[in-house]
Amino acid sequence: MTSSLFPEPAEPAEPAEPAEPAEPAEPAERVVPLRLQRFLARAGVASRRGSENLMTAGRVSVNGRVVTELGSKVDPRVDEVRVDGRVVRLADGPVTIMLHKPAGVITTMREQAGRSCVAELVPTDRYPGLYPLGRLDADTTGLLLFSTDGDLGNALLHPRHHVPKRYVAVVEGTVGQGALEQLRAGVMLDDGPAMPALAEVEPDPHRACRRYGFALPSATAPTAASRRAARERERTHPWSVVSLQISEGRYHQVKRMMEAVGHPVWALHRARFGELDLSGVERGMWRELTDAEVADLRRAAGLEDAPLEGASRVSSGSPRRASAKAGDSTGRKPDARAACAAARGARQAVAAETVTPLGAPLRGSVRVPGDKSIAHRAVLLAAMAVGTSLVRGLPDGLDVRSTIDAVRVLGARVDLRERPDGGFDAAVRGWGDKGPRRAARVDCGNSGTTARLLMGALAPFPVRCALVGDPSLSARPMRRVLDPLALMGASADPPSATHLPLAFCGTTDLRPLDVRLEVPSAQVKSALVLAALGAHGTSRLMQAVPTRDHTERLLPLFGAELACEGERVCLTGPQVLRACDVDVPGDVSSAAFLVAAALRAPGSRVRVEGVGLNPTRLGYLEALRRMGAPVRWWVAEGEGGEPVGAIEACAAREPLRGVRVRSDEVPALVDEACLLALAAAEASGVTVIEGAGELRVKESDRLRASCDLARALGARVSVSGDDLRIEGTGRIAGEAPCAQPPRRARAQGDHRVALAWAVLGLTGSRSLSVEGLACHAVSYPQFLTHIERLVS
Repeated sequence: MTSSLFPEPAEPAEPAEPAEPAEPAEPAERVVPLRLQRFLARAGVASRRGSENLMTAGRVSVNGRVVTELGSKVDPRVDEVRVDGRVVRLADGPVTIMLHKPAGVITTMREQAGRSCVAELVPTDRYPGLYPLGRLDADTTGLLLFSTDGDLGNALLHPRHHVPKRYVAVVEGTVGQGALEQLRAGVMLDDGPAMPALAEVEPDPHRACRRYGFALPSATAPTAASRRAARERERTHPWSVVSLQISEGRYHQVKRMMEAVGHPVWALHRARFGELDLSGVERGMWRELTDAEVADLRRAAGLEDAPLEGASRVSSGSPRRASAKAGDSTGRKPDARAACAAARGARQAVAAETVTPLGAPLRGSVRVPGDKSIAHRAVLLAAMAVGTSLVRGLPDGLDVRSTIDAVRVLGARVDLRERPDGGFDAAVRGWGDKGPRRAARVDCGNSGTTARLLMGALAPFPVRCALVGDPSLSARPMRRVLDPLALMGASADPPSATHLPLAFCGTTDLRPLDVRLEVPSAQVKSALVLAALGAHGTSRLMQAVPTRDHTERLLPLFGAELACEGERVCLTGPQVLRACDVDVPGDVSSAAFLVAAALRAPGSRVRVEGVGLNPTRLGYLEALRRMGAPVRWWVAEGEGGEPVGAIEACAAREPLRGVRVRSDEVPALVDEACLLALAAAEASGVTVIEGAGELRVKESDRLRASCDLARALGARVSVSGDDLRIEGTGRIAGEAPCAQPPRRARAQGDHRVALAWAVLGLTGSRSLSVEGLACHAVSYPQFLTHIERLVS
């Protein structure tokens, strides 16, 4: 077994207890005896580590006696377990979930050295005994079911039950009517004839590729010769996208069927399983099935018509949470704490989730997850460095996971260790001056920071790899970083590529760059700075508008030499980074959503501690202060080259004032623009945000989302060019709303927009159903848990 990169403890650890039998091998019904921390995790109270912290803090009792010993066990059938005085119980029956499996993840519940597996993506701590119902190849994406119900799993996988499954495949050649007819009639395979399939050709193959994140062989082939051959083949032998529905589950069946009709598969995605599809479930995320969905599966598998009692604890459209039940089954309205408890579990992805008004003030202090922007950069710089770096306080968000997965694929070793606060530390052994290894494909998920900064990090090395992302990232512009990198000597394939997927290739003869950056993007600036580290000569970057400077602050910690004078950054390459330790402070953008909730909820007073207060990130707080909001902040220390302190906010007792936000201030609040729109909507007077065009090309069109949020509160909104004008209502916290907010809203796949709608729903006058709310796990998966804690 490979040893961990983390330093050994100063004193030897106590002998470990014998390992317990793996629960997946036990019947799903067996629940006794359970270690208390495992019981709490399975009940959805917290992670196992978090449950241990609850116990040692004296907050857990069993049969009226406080239990702090971590080895204690309980019998869920007879013992009464309470956390902070509330009774906690296990779910009453088995659980079935669906996962949107990414590429590069193998279908196994056992950890594999150096490879990602599905066990890392599903809630095994919460639902011990989960196992996959079938499998998907490592390079196949799409819908994969997991369950603790052994009967359901056995029935669905039995050959006599023909549950339909729909796949979408990118295949070589133009698929004609003859091939479709063969598929529909049933083709002969080496293990016997396949059953007839429903087969259709997608009318717009390019759109289908963008939708499912497919990369063509010309972008992923391992050598220059094979890429040239692939490009030629794609020109002379057109490719197609085929939708195929089958009702068997043979080994590599779709690939073998398409090979049999003369169209080899290049990429494959499972889009449906029975009546289930992946609507609202982002790549790498999961959700629990509803009672109706489980009942449909059981009927399809030939089991009884009625769903198992407790198989799923929510109905369609209500919060799908694996926690202690909120409220009761009598139809009574739950209190604020129960409403928040029903909104926990940020890793689930659902089509729509209901946010219930708090009905109570937010009070207390909290620490938000580590800063996402700093975390990306710290992990990437550690991967580029010589030696082993320790990065502490990383947030457990999907975007940062994308960067970690990317540097692993490129040759860095990353060991992770969970923290009591839900984040984790990372020990990163970098590739150093030897450079990254060749990688056929790097999946950047939803993270624009990962994609753009990787291009800069790869630019000094002759390594070619395909960069792909989810549909949201694939719609974001990449020429803004590709064009200046091309001036330095790096290249993209195809050269005209404007979006992902694309193939990127660096060069050992990277030239320095002297350029003025007209696009106000910290990602573009950081990518060019990273590239300049490997260029031969002095690079000079001038910003037209100041942007966040986390990269410039981190680089000296890794031994880099650069000069920052005003908006100019100068550095001479090549330089080799050296490993160091980095502490990531709390994310000020995450803290902003707690501030916004406190301003709107009467009687609230919230303090966020240990948060990064980089001046280039304080645009939202500065705007609130000019509006007269009761918010203040102060610097207490420094971490990772960053100023760190606390933010305190209270409920507003007077209407805020409208303000004018200049275009050069917008980069400092690009992540909080939606929250500023909320504040402006209820301010007295007019707020104008100038030069907000960059908001249109974030994870979603945040300019449009800001308009929707402001209009939801009754404000008059107009957009002229890139300027946003909001005429507020003059309302203060606690007053009747000037307009009834909508009952439904859409997060548009944007974590910041999802959080903004959540704030509106939690502090509004009626429940709000938010489609895609769970995508807030990209940056702040603990948000609803922290809200619950502040209400409690």
